[in-house]
Amino acid sequence: SVQSQCSMGFDLSAIGSLQDTGNIFFTKQWGFRLNTLSDLEMMSERVSILEVDFQKSDRSSIPATKTFRIKALQDGIVHAVVASWEVWSDTAKTHRISTHIEDTKHEPWGFARDMQWGQGLQLIEDFDAANRSERHVAPAPFEVKKGEELDLIVRFSVPCRQTFQFTLRRASNTDATSNGRHQTNGY
Repeated sequence: SVQSQCSMGFDLSAIGSLQDTGNIFFTKQWGFRLNTLSDLEMMSERVSILEVDFQKSDRSSIPATKTFRIKALQDGIVHAVVASWEVWSDTAKTHRISTHIEDTKHEPWGFARDMQWGQGLQLIEDFDAANRSERHVAPAPFEVKKGEELDLIVRFSVPCRQTFQFTLRRASNTDATSNGRHQTNGY
């Protein structure tokens, strides 16, 4: 929200209703690096949402939806889901390129990589609160407690599977399935 002393007399109390919680943006488009934010806190472990073998996979290998059970690492507000990627040259991962926040932070090439690719960022709201409220209400913060189980739902675009969208929900409010398995190694 905008602090009243910064609004120059304008009523900006509804500014949060303009928050886009349905699209992924890239940090490079906003001109910042996530790894430079001193108060950035990871709220879960990283989750690998997709692994593709460019020699064998095609678009039909990617499901339309995947759900991952994750746990909150601490109390707080989940502001966004961060998407990063890594590629490697062989199964031994001999040569690897990554856009993970921790991988680019202290490397001499890190700034260039973040400005070329960056990370994907989708702002998050409390999905269930949004479904219970009126249409013109600002998005409610997604508050979590340490150890709380959450479901990260990923929807891949149909038919091309070129883009994706996240929804974060409390596990108690969903029927979480991920093709019969859950992965809990991501953020």
